[in-house]
Amino acid sequence: MDSFLKEIEKYYSMFGVTSNEIVGLFRFPQDIIDTWRYLLAESNTHYFRKCGDLGRSIYEISQVTVGKDPSEKCYLKVVGNDNHTILIIRQDDSAYEDYRNMVGTKITEEEFAQRLDRFQRDKLEKAKISSRFLKTEVPPIDLCEEMNIPLLLQYYQYINNYLKAPIKYEEPENTVGPAQYPSIPRDRKNPVIDWELRERELLKRNPKRIIAFEGEKTGSIFEAYIYERDGLTLAVVEPKSGTEYQYNLNLGTVDKNDLTLIEEMIKSALEAKEEIAMLDDAIMRKNHTTLDAFKENLDIFLNSAKTQTKFYYDVRKSDRVYGR
Repeated sequence: MDSFLKEIEKYYSMFGVTSNEIVGLFRFPQDIIDTWRYLLAESNTHYFRKCGDLGRSIYEISQVTVGKDPSEKCYLKVVGNDNHTILIIRQDDSAYEDYRNMVGTKITEEEFAQRLDRFQRDKLEKAKISSRFLKTEVPPIDLCEEMNIPLLLQYYQYINNYLKAPIKYEEPENTVGPAQYPSIPRDRKNPVIDWELRERELLKRNPKRIIAFEGEKTGSIFEAYIYERDGLTLAVVEPKSGTEYQYNLNLGTVDKNDLTLIEEMIKSALEAKEEIAMLDDAIMRKNHTTLDAFKENLDIFLNSAKTQTKFYYDVRKSDRVYGR
């Protein structure tokens, strides 16, 4: 089994941290989170009750950090939603166990892979999958793949590189930027959705690439998340402010690895005047309303979820721009 911690260790210097820990909002796959939850509950029999007493969900994790132990070996620390129970996943030859006055346990990567494998098998059995579809012997779990480590590395690279020098674009005159926020009507129907919540939903859908854009005049920041669907390259261009339009761009059959062309296309959309953008079927702008609506729109755009909404038909129309 390849070590996902050693893979992180290789690129540790790119994170640009000054302390011995890296804290992030990266969204791990649900099977990983569920396995962590069971391990946390095993190490603290009061874990679920404590989460309930605090009014916190037992289905969420409070924090995941990656750091180095005194011998410079990477470890992963999971903090439960009671903010008191922790799980440390360490390398086989690491002795790190600094619990810092918290309840917890430590396991090796191999032990965690075994528990993940058991959890996934139990889930299949509960789903009543016929035994002829269940392999009696399966290859060892690849934690790098199961935990989506390549995307995790890309995410931190983006945080430390792309945001230091975002691509500049010239806003059209009708753009509302950070300096003009006070001009936004105060009778807004819905509160601004927290950036952390929107970012988490965008990351859960496994973007192929993330690019940052910054307005020349206002300093308004947009983050473009690049996805694929049915042979098409899609971009969700999300305003960090939460008060500006979200751009859903159908980029057609452009190669997802042609970063220069993708950047030029997104920049052109951001610079287009309103009357131009509204005439282009491949450009769809959305106002933020609620988090549930935000999730539904992502499913419609990225997964072709069928709903009787105008946005669904707008997305289908954008596909027809490219003969789909």
